Amino acid sequence: MIREPRDSLGNSLPVWRTRGRALIREPRGMRGHVPSAPPGRWLVALPAWGERCVGVLLAYTLPALAAALRQLGKPTTLLVWTDAPTRVAAACEALGAPGDLSAKFLPVPGPDGSFMSMSGCHREALALAGRGDRVLLLTSDMVLSREVLATCEQHLAGGKQLICCVAPRALQDAGPPVGATGRDLLAWAWENRHPMTRDCTWPDGRSYDVWRMYFERGGAVSARVFLPHPLVCVPDGRRLTFSPTIDVNLTSNFSQAFTYMITRPEEGAAVEISPTDKEYLKTTTMRERLEAGGPSCPALVPCSNHRHRMFWGKRVVLVGTGGDCGDAEVVARVLG
Repeated sequence: MIREPRDSLGNSLPVWRTRGRALIREPRGMRGHVPSAPPGRWLVALPAWGERCVGVLLAYTLPALAAALRQLGKPTTLLVWTDAPTRVAAACEALGAPGDLSAKFLPVPGPDGSFMSMSGCHREALALAGRGDRVLLLTSDMVLSREVLATCEQHLAGGKQLICCVAPRALQDAGPPVGATGRDLLAWAWENRHPMTRDCTWPDGRSYDVWRMYFERGGAVSARVFLPHPLVCVPDGRRLTFSPTIDVNLTSNFSQAFTYMITRPEEGAAVEISPTDKEYLKTTTMRERLEAGGPSCPALVPCSNHRHRMFWGKRVVLVGTGGDCGDAEVVARVLG
């Protein structure tokens, strides 16, 4: 039986019906409104506009999300900010996603059609969440493993309010596997790692931005990050603030006791995929900067807080079993 989408007053919302699923259409006069969700409903924030972002969303992000939602098995509403609602709606129809799934299409927000607009989408998704709702914060090019949302739900049901992860960047043209396990997805991502990821790898990486660092030894790979990606959170009626993006300081809204960091491939994974020409500002190698007596990034320690250093202290296993990849010494030296 198809559940009719309704607003908070019980009024029916206009829908597109497709093979047992109801895709909510944005009626006039209701911009920014979303039907009240029962406790525990999942809201998925998906900003996607422009040909590249929409293309990646349709080819990889949505199919991988559908596989993760099937394993999750919870009522879900997709919030999609896009300039191609018809194409995205058709893709949702073809996914064969869980039956209790609806999608709401919203206009691309200002001010710049870039990072600030993406942050506006994430703010709106957080503001629309009711008590107990889980908000999954994605980008158009973030690919999930099939078990990662079920892992998040397990920790949220146990009382956590924020689940974070490392999302290594890989090459878009390599074509990520859809519906893969966390271990397989991370192995693919490292085999097809982006030049930006290589430039964040100790000791010869030249990225000025080292809020994330990767370490490799004997076939094993681990990561240390000051700024993990806040993948899922439970706002619980609070106004959550961040600036300029969620990766920088959304985590500061949650106490450490209610924060969980995914550290093992078996728990699941997320990866970002980008074109080859995307790049960071480069400088001297990480080893040279550290041996010169300063932190790898000149602003690293002064700009970090206790929360950042808590994340930095956690070894995140990407490939292998979790042994020291040379990261323990570097962590101690940077913090020292």
